[in-house]
Amino acid sequence: MNAAEQKEKNKHLTNMVSLYKNACSGINDKRYYYISENSRYADLTWDLSDYNKYDRALKRYNISFESVDEQYVEVVKLAALKMLIKQNKVGTIKDFVTCANTIIKSFIRAGYNSPQLLDTVALDKLLDEKKATSRYYQEEIINACIHLFNVLSDTDTASYDYFKEKQYLKKLSGDFYDHREEGVNKYIPDVFFDQIIYLAKRDLESTELKDTDRVFAGLLIILANTGMRIEECAMLEANKLEYIKLEAGEYAPILRFYTFKTTGAISDAVETSTYLFPDAEYAYKKVQEIVFDSIDNMSNGKLIKKCMLKYEGEHILSKYGNKKRYDIFSTEQKEKIKNDLKRFLFFNCEYSERIQGSNNFNEKLIQFFVRHYYDFRLDGLSDVDKMMMNYHVFESEVTYKKRTSRAFRTKLSFEKAKKIKFPYANAHSFRVTLCTKLLRRKVSVDVIMRQFNHLSIDMTFLYDRSESLRIALARTENIILSMEGKNGFIPDSNTKENAAILKKILDDKILRDNYNRIKAFIEKDSITIYKSLSDIISIARKYGLFIYENELGVCVSSFVNRLCDKRESFSSLEDNYDLIRNQVLNLRVLPALYNRFYEKVAIVEHNTLLADQDKSLRTEVSRERNALRTYTKENIKPLLDKLNKALIDEGEKRFLTKYYDLELVVENLSQFNKDVEIWIV
Repeated sequence: MNAAEQKEKNKHLTNMVSLYKNACSGINDKRYYYISENSRYADLTWDLSDYNKYDRALKRYNISFESVDEQYVEVVKLAALKMLIKQNKVGTIKDFVTCANTIIKSFIRAGYNSPQLLDTVALDKLLDEKKATSRYYQEEIINACIHLFNVLSDTDTASYDYFKEKQYLKKLSGDFYDHREEGVNKYIPDVFFDQIIYLAKRDLESTELKDTDRVFAGLLIILANTGMRIEECAMLEANKLEYIKLEAGEYAPILRFYTFKTTGAISDAVETSTYLFPDAEYAYKKVQEIVFDSIDNMSNGKLIKKCMLKYEGEHILSKYGNKKRYDIFSTEQKEKIKNDLKRFLFFNCEYSERIQGSNNFNEKLIQFFVRHYYDFRLDGLSDVDKMMMNYHVFESEVTYKKRTSRAFRTKLSFEKAKKIKFPYANAHSFRVTLCTKLLRRKVSVDVIMRQFNHLSIDMTFLYDRSESLRIALARTENIILSMEGKNGFIPDSNTKENAAILKKILDDKILRDNYNRIKAFIEKDSITIYKSLSDIISIARKYGLFIYENELGVCVSSFVNRLCDKRESFSSLEDNYDLIRNQVLNLRVLPALYNRFYEKVAIVEHNTLLADQDKSLRTEVSRERNALRTYTKENIKPLLDKLNKALIDEGEKRFLTKYYDLELVVENLSQFNKDVEIWIV
């Protein structure tokens, strides 16, 4: 985005902010406020297609409020506008409006005909009505309610601030996060995964299948071998395969594509890349070959229709058809049409047109699994594998006809099909599976993050669905709990099983020496799970030890004289800072940030003193100091400014009646402000 475009974007954003403020203040004349090039705020359908910079499915950019009850429509539109201002993605806003419409219908059925009547009782009735739905959908409902109540409390005409309702929703949201289910994105059992790839390869090479099905089979191979997200694969472009030269003189295939999974603005996409394994490299070339051949061999009738649509408009096509108009278009115009069609690889070869959107990709995926129902051989699945499987069930004859061929329906009627559980894996499960496979093979976490375009290392580990890892972690947890003494120590083993494990470990002389050294050190200095950070720093200073951390706190390796110098996952600028992960950064979380800030300052200052004496530690300390500076600037400073302003506006006494848990922070606010400024500078 150049400077002129950025300036225009900022101006547009400023106008929308003014619109929101005026609307909340009760200014009703919104006819002349444009929220996009084609739509005004007052319209019941917003056309946000000017946010569509990457030729995605147009229906994603049409947001309709026509079915929203007239008493609630203003609140929903304001919530959507606020999300637009905050640069939520358009798809997210569209999903919110759909969910809000469902919620409002429930409120009206319960007698809440106006948004001003809503309270915690209304919320309880809503959730009670939706209790039979999935936890994921209930969480979506709660988030939509949060948007609605935030708008209600923003309006100047509101006689009630909805504080109680918002706190209630916040608690519900937190409860859902704490008890979030694993979901349907499961690891695909190896037996099933291998058969999927085998059948996809067979489809890709089959001349008996339709070319469209062959194209999808190739895209499925790419999806399974790269871990791309479903929309990324659906929008895969031709001529994006490159080769980079490695140090050994060999060449590695790299595929470039656009990802929309970013932390950026509404429509911003980022071009990224992924390494292609041999199967995916071959599939990409083959798919491109099939698509290009189908376009080059397109019938004259189809080509003329597309030329008429492109150069003369749809009204000409409906009036004249394609008769007697073959010679009116030049060769250059026809070639331009063909070249435009060759941009994307998710292509309907029979109709000579691009297939758009994740929904259509998912439809093709279901069709693939149903078509191969009789080809899968899953008798060898273990009980664990069976638990990890997903299945597709046909609930209506309409969808059955849509997803099956006539030949398949001749073999299997709907009455029989609706009783069958068809083995199935959703698109995202391939991403989970590949990530787990790479982690199992000890591939560097940094490499996996890059391959999967993860925004943080935590996301990479979240994707690890290794059954053996889960079993090992559960077993380890049980052993630790059984060994922990009443004072927090972990003494010698007290069970036969634990004794056997320790015996196996101690058979190795190096491990035995390290174990004895660690045990003696821990007992001597009384390091237990209840040690405070200040005590740990005192001990580390006494022995000149560098302090490392992990997600559970100070790493015990800090006290083993650098036994863990070769740490593989200590690489993110966010490492071990985000202890309040996935919470909205509001004043309620400031006490946790306050404590964490001073903990990190103490650790970094301790390590800095050691680095002054040992040059090998200076790079690590420099990275730590930069990480703390970034954490302070991006997380603490904005909230601290908000706190200072609130105290001026409301006064300390009134403020603490609402935020009583901030008393310690307010008491030490002067020093806190100074310390934060030091680290930012």
